[in-house]
Amino acid sequence: MAETFKRAGGDVSSSGTTSYTAPTSSGAVAIILSISLANKSASIINATAEVVESDGSTVGSTLIKEADIPAEVGLELVQNKVVLEAGESIKLTTNSNNNLSATIAVLEIT
Repeated sequence: MAETFKRAGGDVSSSGTTSYTAPTSSGAVAIILSISLANKSASIINATAEVVESDGSTVGSTLIKEADIPAEVGLELVQNKVVLEAGESIKLTTNSNNNLSATIAVLEIT
């Protein structure tokens, strides 16, 4: 099985952003090593992070729900690791459109 380190992320929208999706091949997994969120605004904003099942709509688990992030401050979500199975994704949402930036570090095993 091949192991590949990847980086994903970008700005997060208030309607929700699928920031990373694990490979869909049978038996593939993705190990989330880090999810870093940065508040780019001068105000407190909040963030929600969810693992979405491979069907694209069912929330499998919530990593954090409406957590306040102070102005111009970052938040590290993953203290250990999160395993995604084939086709699962990380969905991020904020209450302040495009003022939250995400960086996700992943190890894909395919």
